[in-house]
Amino acid sequence: MGIFSNRNPYDQMSRRKRRPTFKKGRIFFFLALFALLALLYNLKDDIKLYRYLSTAKAHWEAGDSSAAKRELDAALEIQLDNPMIHDGLGFIALAEGNFTRAEEKFQLAIRYGIKLNKKIDQLAAGKNFIDQGKYLEALAAFKHICDIRNDVAEAHLGLALANHALGKISAAVSGYQTALNLDPGLEFAQTMLDTANDEKERGSIDLVLDRNGNSLLKRPLSKKAVAYEFDNGPLLAHVLGYHDSRKGSYNVGSFGLLGKHHALFPGNKLILTIDLELQSIVYSSLGHYVGAVVAIDPRTGEILAALSQPTYDPNKLKKWANYLKYRRNKYKPLRNRLTQALYEPGSICKIITAAACLESKLDLTGVFPLNCRQSTIIEGKPFWDWRRHNKVKDLDQAFLDSCNIAFAKLGFALGASRLHEYSNRFGFNAELPFDLPVKKSVSPGTYISRYELAEASTGLGNKYKVTVLHAATIASSIANKGMLMRPHLVKEIRDFRGKTVKKIEPAEWRKVFSPATAVELNTMMIDGVEKGTGIKARIKGIKVGGKTGTSGDKNPAYHGWFICYAPADNPTIALAILCEHAGTGKDHAAPIAKKILSRYLKQDKKK
Repeated sequence: MGIFSNRNPYDQMSRRKRRPTFKKGRIFFFLALFALLALLYNLKDDIKLYRYLSTAKAHWEAGDSSAAKRELDAALEIQLDNPMIHDGLGFIALAEGNFTRAEEKFQLAIRYGIKLNKKIDQLAAGKNFIDQGKYLEALAAFKHICDIRNDVAEAHLGLALANHALGKISAAVSGYQTALNLDPGLEFAQTMLDTANDEKERGSIDLVLDRNGNSLLKRPLSKKAVAYEFDNGPLLAHVLGYHDSRKGSYNVGSFGLLGKHHALFPGNKLILTIDLELQSIVYSSLGHYVGAVVAIDPRTGEILAALSQPTYDPNKLKKWANYLKYRRNKYKPLRNRLTQALYEPGSICKIITAAACLESKLDLTGVFPLNCRQSTIIEGKPFWDWRRHNKVKDLDQAFLDSCNIAFAKLGFALGASRLHEYSNRFGFNAELPFDLPVKKSVSPGTYISRYELAEASTGLGNKYKVTVLHAATIASSIANKGMLMRPHLVKEIRDFRGKTVKKIEPAEWRKVFSPATAVELNTMMIDGVEKGTGIKARIKGIKVGGKTGTSGDKNPAYHGWFICYAPADNPTIALAILCEHAGTGKDHAAPIAKKILSRYLKQDKKK
């Protein structure tokens, strides 16, 4: 029987009995697999829904609301009564500014039983609207959140913050108090409640502040009051502009910061570079003169003071009669002489000619010494100096005496092209970057007559025009060792919570000349004040570098210029002063500079 002869017959029976058991196991396996596949088939919509919601959230958090909306619309085709889908679509509608659709979606979400959850994260979405400065959207979002659940402290805090930003102070106070009742540990709610109560007591919200926190522009809380209240009236009228709420009326606030930044209010505060104390000093120092003054920090380009005179009271312009009075005033108080008026610069632009000579390493042996007899004939026409200087030995003396004859000859030696190149370096014939519109300062081109070249070398002629703001940057270029910083009025923007939304950092505008040239020009400017035409700006104990200028016609009177900076060894302030139709710069503008600098710098030392 071979190898099978010892086989137990029961073993074969045992095997035969086990075979049906194997078949039964396979049946159970296939049944389980079928059940699993059926389950997966039934769950496929749930899986798709989860994927759509997750992807929508990722797009939303990345700031792509359009992509998030596409995912949620696809999810809606799977489950029409899903509350999270409608809630998400509501927040996307808010982000798009569609408040009606947002409300419809929010109502559907509540009807289908929406809860506060992390998938939609309604609280985070509301906070994000606050951070973006979308306060109306935040208000709608937090109202919806409070409708979902009314006992969440953070929701009431968000609602209060949105109301606060929109200038609804009473509603904000109520909201902060509710949040604190729900959670006494919310320290930020208490801080904001104190702020809101203070504003409510004062009856106004600060909108614009100077660099030291002094209020310059307010929004009254009373519904009967005007939209804006100017704290210092005439002091900063041409910087802030004015407001008239009537449509199609005389509002020219676009020439002031209020017109440019009105969309920020309420909800944000504009912090200016202006120093209100210095602005007051400038106002009192300029006195009765028609003209303008700009003070600038040459290191940063920050405008410390800016006054156009005569000025006006923007608080009075709500009355049409007052506006007409200002319009009819022969001294034109509504005219912005800081940025919108162009003047012949006169001798302040001898700085440009001197810089061109120094940078070009011009051989001046053919120019100096010379004999100035107060006039000379150029192209058959008399070219005048302001006085007879007799022997002028070099560039330093020509600058000290502000000799027109000498600078005309320097212009001939340079040539029109080189002179035009250097005026361009100083920013002429280019747009001046600034917070407000500025008329373009212009200088003569390269194709000019010999007589026009003589005029251009001394800052004279109908083709040479400059704004007072631009004139201040000329002084700044020397004070800052040849580098012109971009002038600016806005220091930073803060939201109603005190959080900095945007900070304006100092920025270089253009390199005008080398530090070595700046040293030589600085010496000339100091000498000009110590013993030259700017002597009336001399201050005991403080070195001032300055240059006078006289331009325009003798009748009714010349325009008087003075540009300067101080302390000359480490300048912290540069000035441009224009006295319109007042007389010479040395007799009228220079003494004003002395008043401003002596008070400001001595006051600065006390701090």
